[in-house]
Amino acid sequence: MQRTIETENDDNIELSETEENDTRQEETTKNKWEIISRLHHGQLMQTLEFEMLSRRYLDKETNWSTDYEGEEYTDKAMNFIATIKNIGSPIHDDIPQIVNYHNLSNQQEQALNIIISHYLIYGTKPPLFMIIQGMAGTGKSNLIGTINEALKNASMPNRSPLLVLVPTGVAAFNIGASTIHSRLRIPIRDFIDLQGTRLTTFQEEMAHVTYILIDEMSLIGERLLENIDARLRQAFPSNANENFTGDLGQLPPVNDRPPYNSRRQAKILWEQFTTIITLDHIYQQEGQGNDQERFRQLLMNIRDAKPALDDWILLMTRSSMTIDTTTNQEFDSCVHLFSTNDNVHNHNKKKLQSLKNPIAHSIASKVRNVSANESGMDDELDVELLLLSKNARVMLTSNLWIKAGLVNEALGNIRKIVYKLGSAPPQPPAYLLVEFDNYSGLPFDDHHTSSIPVPAIERGGSSQIPLRLAWALTIHKSQGLTLQKATIDIGPTERTGLMFVAISRMKSLQGLRIMSPFSYDRYEKLNKGKQVVGRKREEERLQSI
Repeated sequence: MQRTIETENDDNIELSETEENDTRQEETTKNKWEIISRLHHGQLMQTLEFEMLSRRYLDKETNWSTDYEGEEYTDKAMNFIATIKNIGSPIHDDIPQIVNYHNLSNQQEQALNIIISHYLIYGTKPPLFMIIQGMAGTGKSNLIGTINEALKNASMPNRSPLLVLVPTGVAAFNIGASTIHSRLRIPIRDFIDLQGTRLTTFQEEMAHVTYILIDEMSLIGERLLENIDARLRQAFPSNANENFTGDLGQLPPVNDRPPYNSRRQAKILWEQFTTIITLDHIYQQEGQGNDQERFRQLLMNIRDAKPALDDWILLMTRSSMTIDTTTNQEFDSCVHLFSTNDNVHNHNKKKLQSLKNPIAHSIASKVRNVSANESGMDDELDVELLLLSKNARVMLTSNLWIKAGLVNEALGNIRKIVYKLGSAPPQPPAYLLVEFDNYSGLPFDDHHTSSIPVPAIERGGSSQIPLRLAWALTIHKSQGLTLQKATIDIGPTERTGLMFVAISRMKSLQGLRIMSPFSYDRYEKLNKGKQVVGRKREEERLQSI
C-alpha cells in the first residue's frame, strides 16, 4: 500500500508500506499540545468514527448471506468473466473499419501518413522513432484509433501490427490499449530479463507487432524507458518501431526523472525520437462563445506555466465559497480529485458512512509466495483491507477484461454483496455484483446489462476483491479521463502539471468546482519549479527538430 506526500522539491513520493508504518509510529509520539489541538478540531473523533466502520452493531448483526442464490448460481457468477472472455464479446476486432480521414486535422493527417507510408514502403527498417505531442483535448485518442484501423486495413490478414501501450488501465480502455507493465512483463520493482518458456511465450505474443505506440508519455520516467527498451530488445532482437504520444506539460513520472533530464542511457534513447508532430487544435474544450475561448486560453496559460492575475480571478469564480448553495450541492455528488492519497481515503470514508448501510470489511488472504518474475506487476493487489457497502462507488484495481472495459481504474457502483451460507466478514465475499459505467461485453443479467459479478482474484500471492472506494481519486489517477463535472483540491503546494491535469479533465469551466481556494501567490508559483524549466527547454528542442 502506498500514499503520496509532499516534499520540499515538489516531487510526488510514493511511500512503501514499511515507510508508512514508520510515519504512523512517529505520529503517535506527537507532543501533548498537538494531540489536544487535534481533539479541538474534531480530527481525532473523525478518525475513531472511520475506524469503527464495518465494526458497528449494524455491521456485525447483518445477515450477509441474504443475496445468496445457491451453489450453482454462485459458481456461475464467480466464473462469469473467465468464461465469457473465452466466448467473446460484441467487439469485433477482426472486422476492418472504414477510416474517416475527413475528421482529422492537418497535423493528425500528417502523422497518419508518415506511419502508413513507413509501413508500406520500409516495413521495419529503418526504424521509425516518432513523437506526436499535444495538450489534453487535441484528439490524440482519436488519432491513435485511426492509426490502428489504417494499419489493420493495410496489413494481412487484417490484424493491426500496432501495439498501443499506456501507463494506466483507464487510459488503456479509452484507446483500446494494454498497460505497459502487464503486456511487457515489466515489474514495478527489480527488473529482470525473461528466460526459458516465459521468454518464448512473450516473443510469440509479440510476433505480429511492428509498431509500439506509448501514450501518456509525460508519465514515462528514465528507469521505465530503459526497462521498456530492454524488454523490446528481448521481443525483437533486430529492431522495433517506437512512437510516443502525449503532452510533456501533464504530470511527470512518479518517483522518477523525465528521460530528457536523465544522466543515464534513457536520455540517449529519448533523443532517438527525431520525427516530431505537434497537434494544436483543441477538441475536448471545443465550443463556441467567449466563455469557451476564455477557458481554452486559461488552460493554455496554466499548461505553459504563465500565471496571470485575470486567470486566477476567473478560477476563483468556481470556488466553493463563490458559487451558490444549489450548485455546491450538485457538485457534492460528483467525483472529487485530490492531490494526496490521505485526502482521497478520508473523503471516500465520509461518503461510505453517509450511505447509512451495513458495511463489510474484506481482508486479503496470503495464498502463496511469488517469484521475482511475478513481483510488482501493474495490477498487483494493493488493498489489504477493503470496506464494502451496497451503492458504494468503486474502482477496479486489476485488468480483468480490457476489451470490454473491465480495466484497472474502471468505475462503477456495488449493487450486491454476496456471501455463501455460513460465511461472513472479514472473509472475502463470494463475489460482488458491480454496475460498471463503461462495460461493453456480453451481459451476466439481461435485465441489468452493465452489472457484472466480480469475485476475489489472486495477484502478487494474495487473494482479494479487486476493488477500492472511488468517490474520490488522486489527480494522478484522473490523467486520461474526461469528466463532465468534478470538484478539485490541488493542495497547498504547487507540483509540476498538477493544476493543469486537474482542471483540464473538464470540458468547460462550469464543470469545475475548486474546494479549497488558493491565493494568487500560490498560483504564481506555477513557473518556479526546476521541472518546468527543463520541460520547456525540451519542448523548444522538439519544436526545432
